Amino acid sequence: MSVASTGNAFPVVIYTAYSALGCSRWRFGKPVQTRASGSAQEAFALIEDRRIDAVRPRFVWKLIMNRSAWRQQLAAILSCLGLLTCCACETIRDGTDFVPIFNGRTLADWRADPASLGASWSVRDGAIQGKGIEDRLAYLVYSGDEELRDFELKFSYRMLTDGNTGVELRARVDPTGRRPFVGYHADLGHVGIGAMILGAWDFHFATREEFPCERGTSLVIAENGTATWERLDNPVSVEDIRERDWNQCHLVAIGNRFRFMINGKVSSEFVDRISEGRLESGFIAVQLHEKGTIVQFKDILLRRLD
Repeated sequence: MSVASTGNAFPVVIYTAYSALGCSRWRFGKPVQTRASGSAQEAFALIEDRRIDAVRPRFVWKLIMNRSAWRQQLAAILSCLGLLTCCACETIRDGTDFVPIFNGRTLADWRADPASLGASWSVRDGAIQGKGIEDRLAYLVYSGDEELRDFELKFSYRMLTDGNTGVELRARVDPTGRRPFVGYHADLGHVGIGAMILGAWDFHFATREEFPCERGTSLVIAENGTATWERLDNPVSVEDIRERDWNQCHLVAIGNRFRFMINGKVSSEFVDRISEGRLESGFIAVQLHEKGTIVQFKDILLRRLD
């Protein structure tokens, strides 16, 4: 069995070994020093760098030569290669290829929430179309699996009007009634709506503090409830986003790490290290924010990673 057939298993395994060994992180195929371990960019850089091959001799040699205790590192590598074999079997069994979750014709496996706003959602020209009919939040929930944990989601969206929309991840009903759902929200909107919305992460928590994570930002929420921010290198800019046209989005949720990409560039990302109140699983939902907004979604693909 070739390692190439294991999908994301190899990057995740090597990231685990790499972090444990305390080496510099591997980003876009090049080792760069990280100021503090555990930043949001570490795991995702490996996942999106498809040039990482199985057992690169130079990569392994650098690991071995990085410290004097090379025997421990070699043992860790061999252990991870054994884990990789297990991951390969698990990957094939669970099927981690991207699969379509919208058939382009009907809203099968999707449900409106609230049901009273079901008329907001329809299928037009092979795309899900949302049209705000009231000034309150309307969602279309993917009901094919409402307990998603680790996954990647790809889709294209197009704003036909000005407005605010987005995609909720690991969503659940808000127990406080403050809003319809709690969840991690990838914010979208028309070009010009601003960096706090278009390409930003928004946090919909029941009781926790909701830190800003605007476009171009890498956020770490620490265990003690504080937050630190860094600017991303070469993030997506407003000039990269097509107005009134299709844009491609890629969302990644792995454990407590989340990444948001638009048109092939990172937009924002965060790590949530607070265990209490962290959302470990839930459903995906697309959102309409207000009356009059019209947005379309198509080519919706899901890859489960757990």
